[in-house]
Amino acid sequence: MYLENIIYNQICSDLGLSHEQPHPQQEKLKKSISVLHNRYLMQATKEAKHLLRRSQKPVEDPFALIMNIYNKKIREHQSLFLLLHLFEIAIRSKTAITISNHYSSDQSDDWFLSRPPKDAHHHKLQEKIRQVANHKHFSITTDTTSFDLFNLLSMGDLEWILKTCWSLFLPLFQKKSYKQQTIPAITTKTALIQKFSKVRSARNDIFHNNPPKMKRGRLIEDIELLLLHLGYNLHDAINNIDPEHKIIKLKYTYTESS
Repeated sequence: MYLENIIYNQICSDLGLSHEQPHPQQEKLKKSISVLHNRYLMQATKEAKHLLRRSQKPVEDPFALIMNIYNKKIREHQSLFLLLHLFEIAIRSKTAITISNHYSSDQSDDWFLSRPPKDAHHHKLQEKIRQVANHKHFSITTDTTSFDLFNLLSMGDLEWILKTCWSLFLPLFQKKSYKQQTIPAITTKTALIQKFSKVRSARNDIFHNNPPKMKRGRLIEDIELLLLHLGYNLHDAINNIDPEHKIIKLKYTYTESS
């Protein structure tokens, strides 16, 4: 009860609720503490506090007020989860194909098999993939594909590959035109890794059920830019997640202008 009471007392303090003459919905609010996400609940409480301060009116239904804001934050979290899932799938597939096309034998997908590497980067990639496969108890055979192996990699591993093989990925991130719009280039390894690292950090927050530290608008903007360079139509994908684009607001236009 101690932990629950700490949170409950904080909520009551922020909303100006009385313990002596409790609102009929206060007990319902207290019971909800044990089943809600604490960080989002406290964020919702702070927003409710600011709303009440601006309106200069007493709270009519504290539970309804808090839950309305809380549920909005959960919807945002769910939308970002799906957005980051789309990003992760795209970056895995694109890196797998890029590496395979460059280092495999002609008409093959065999860069990871035991054969002399083409260069030092190839050698590092072979060592990395064997290390990860061994750790995951995955047997690499002639039936294995690059997609199988890249599904074993963490986002940290993918970031390592982007760093190690930057020259292979540089052509993907050149300035380009899309639907009569100029997509700015990402011309340095540092710039790419900074963007990717921030997205990865937000992904880890979201996937571990925590609010991202990065502002939502900037996160979406970075993901959109990276996916555009990968040739991904994010607009069509978002229509299945956030049809009205109330949460995921894109910067670029994805339909031809008339």
